[in-house]
Amino acid sequence: MTIEVEIYGRSMEVTDRINDYVTKKISRLDRFLPGIDEARVDLAYVKSARSAADRQVAQITVRGKGYILRSEERADDIFAAVDAALEKMQRRIEFDLYYIEHWSLWLDIRIILLTLATGWGGANAY
Repeated sequence: MTIEVEIYGRSMEVTDRINDYVTKKISRLDRFLPGIDEARVDLAYVKSARSAADRQVAQITVRGKGYILRSEERADDIFAAVDAALEKMQRRIEFDLYYIEHWSLWLDIRIILLTLATGWGGANAY
């Protein structure tokens, strides 16, 4: 099944090279989650970012039957931002599928404890 990919650029031009790269990368998500209907990718250049390494922003929203997944990453290169956002989304999908297949009360308690530790520590959950 082909994923309908919409690519939008804010404060930047979406070239054919970027369009092809993002479409190819997004189509690989179908291997992890076969029920994806559409994907929206928002690419932006933020001039007011605190660091030059955080100026390129990639936001990915994936819609399927009964779910919406989102990820956002920043980098100094738009391709690196897209790769990082897709990697974050792939890890999330893999974790969710693992959770569905291996559910237990102990796994729920572990997730809650890790979430609390992450919230207090300020680190990234995934």
